[in-house]
Amino acid sequence: MKNLKTFEKFKYQKSKGLLPGGNADGKDLIYIGKKFGKTYAEMTKQLEIGKLVEIEHTQKSPNNPMGNPDINIEISLDHLIENPNYYSELVEAGIADELNAINKYIELIGPIQNQETVNKYKEKFGDDFNQ
Repeated sequence: MKNLKTFEKFKYQKSKGLLPGGNADGKDLIYIGKKFGKTYAEMTKQLEIGKLVEIEHTQKSPNNPMGNPDINIEISLDHLIENPNYYSELVEAGIADELNAINKYIELIGPIQNQETVNKYKEKFGDDFNQ
């Protein structure tokens, strides 16, 4: 597992208001974690997964495969302020479509517990999915 210092840059990452009206506008991971009684480490793991899930909403190109990271973070924070386990639940339910996000979940959280979900991902991603 990655050292938590890797996530330090997100500690006070606030929503930048790039998408006005989001529930997390002006909030950071510290605030969201305290709201739900979650640790900083738990919240940073969710944000790391979320950034990869939310790439689908930002413009990607061969020169910029991550889309707009600021918007990815902002969308993630908007989801996390409503449900601090949003991205874990998304992956475990088999709803995540981004292999990178699924692999990040396995790296940071652990193996997917729902066998039906594992089978679904194996069918969808083939040999690229390894648990």
